Amino acid sequence: NIFMHNLNPPADTTWYWWEMRKEVVFFKPNASDALQHCVIKYLTVARHDPPTWWPEQPTFVGYEDTYIGVAMDIDCPYDTAGEETKQESAFNRARYDEVHQIAYQIGFGRAGEHPEYNNYLCGIALADGRELGEDTIPYGAYNIKNDLHLYPQAPWGWLEGDLYQLAATPGINIEDGPPTPDSLVDRTWVFTARKIPAGSDPQVNASFTVVEVVAPEGLEQLQVYIDAARLWVESASRDWRICGDVIGDGVIDLGDIVYIISYLFRDGPEPVCPTSRGNVNGDETVNVGDVVYLISYVFKEGPQPSCPGIW
Repeated sequence: NIFMHNLNPPADTTWYWWEMRKEVVFFKPNASDALQHCVIKYLTVARHDPPTWWPEQPTFVGYEDTYIGVAMDIDCPYDTAGEETKQESAFNRARYDEVHQIAYQIGFGRAGEHPEYNNYLCGIALADGRELGEDTIPYGAYNIKNDLHLYPQAPWGWLEGDLYQLAATPGINIEDGPPTPDSLVDRTWVFTARKIPAGSDPQVNASFTVVEVVAPEGLEQLQVYIDAARLWVESASRDWRICGDVIGDGVIDLGDIVYIISYLFRDGPEPVCPTSRGNVNGDETVNVGDVVYLISYVFKEGPQPSCPGIW
């Protein structure tokens, strides 16, 4: 009732032999003020065997280290490009909150030109997610100037070698950041959530939950908003995102079977958000096959429900 949920991109997105899934949650006006300033993204990747046409088959024995995370060009409230009036008034000041583990940027005007943005912060942080007690410290966070690592790839796009090296760098690094002066140059955060070591196991998978927040009134507000988002993620992961629990009462039983039948054949309500929790057989749609699958699970010790795209 207080949020909206979307799967984007589709669950079958692949890159080489990595499968990638992303879910996005954002909040309605009846949510708390803190949550309305947040976007929560859950991302997971799964490794599969390389395709048969891959030139190293069948002698392929391993993978290079893989790094997963986000690269975010945060404009807070705008970058230095565009209107002439913005060219000399939009600094990009990057900072990292070591206590709350938040990477953020500050928007502020030059020579008092835009005082309304002096405490306007945009940040990203990891949240507790799939596993209880999951650490919120990123593998690494690197804030870079786009004219060195992004724009040179004409007409647009990363220098791939640079991106890999930045993502693979542990710790917190701000290029030409404090105590040196901040720049007018547009900046991007390369925020690595997980390192997946090289290995020959084709079933390796990893996931992370990232919170994106805007706080117009400074660092303390940003911290409060991040804390609220982390609590929401922890509660949501534990209480209601159970594949097959289409009613949302925390258990999978006969009631869920009847609920799906009503939804499919009697114009009953759809499975509670996300609807995909009713796709228990993983075929990307909720249909009679899911009813049969749930009956087998509940009454015949059949396989456990498995919903692609469920947090």
